[in-house]
Amino acid sequence: MRIPSLAACHTYLAAIYKPIKSCFSKTADFAASFFRQSDFRKVSQRDRRLELFREHPFLAKQGDPARGEIELVLDPKRAARIEQTLKERWKANGVAQANLNKRAQSGVLMEDQYFILLKDPVIFPNGADGLYSRLIHASMLQGTIGAAALPITPEGKIVLNLNYRHATRGWEFELPRGFARDGEAPLQTVIRELKEETGLVSEPPVLLGKVAPDTGILASVPHVYLCRTTHAEKAERGCEAIKKCVAFTPDEIAKGLIAGYLEHEGEKIPLRDGFLAYALLQAHLQGAIKLKPQQPK
Repeated sequence: MRIPSLAACHTYLAAIYKPIKSCFSKTADFAASFFRQSDFRKVSQRDRRLELFREHPFLAKQGDPARGEIELVLDPKRAARIEQTLKERWKANGVAQANLNKRAQSGVLMEDQYFILLKDPVIFPNGADGLYSRLIHASMLQGTIGAAALPITPEGKIVLNLNYRHATRGWEFELPRGFARDGEAPLQTVIRELKEETGLVSEPPVLLGKVAPDTGILASVPHVYLCRTTHAEKAERGCEAIKKCVAFTPDEIAKGLIAGYLEHEGEKIPLRDGFLAYALLQAHLQGAIKLKPQQPK
């Protein structure tokens, strides 16, 4: 095999140097442009929490332990001391060293287009410090909120979705409901969600009230509307796992809430939707429907 001369090698390397340099340069330029457009920043979980508080002050209502409230710790140094105290306490209680940092980490633990999971350093009313988590609907940052519909047909029946829920990994009977889109008022949300999930169109919805599904962790308080349906069009469910919509009388639903399920096509489908229970009670109290007293089996 002929071995190329040193001069030939030099000529070859000189020929390919410029294309390689150009390629790497374009790649670097593309990467820089991508990160700029993506607003990709290395912001710590703690800093992101404080950034959210500055941008959305309603998240940073501090609280006063003297009034029996839970104080939100905003000072970074004080928050760091709380984390360190908790690490020492948990280490003394036998928590593995590998888990201490993750367990004592405060800040924004998760953030996507739907939810923000915050873990806040706090001071409890008894003076004890700790970490407390809360889940924020991302739409709240845009001033919008989700909504649920209590659809009532001209025959006086209530329409429920037979919905497969990922969280419970099972089928549930529930009210139509959903997140707000950017700039969407709750009234617009409920009209859209009712049409998308059931195909139903209603008279102007009437606000029944606002429900807090789980004040232990959820920050959102969605609106609940009474929707007297007029006709049906084509539903546009997209990726929703809604098998069908089924209409029940108010008394059938009341019995189902007591039993914990509704029978449908030979199966017992769980009935435990908090939005439904709230809407049914409000509609009854406001005279929109009449419920007969039910006796538990």
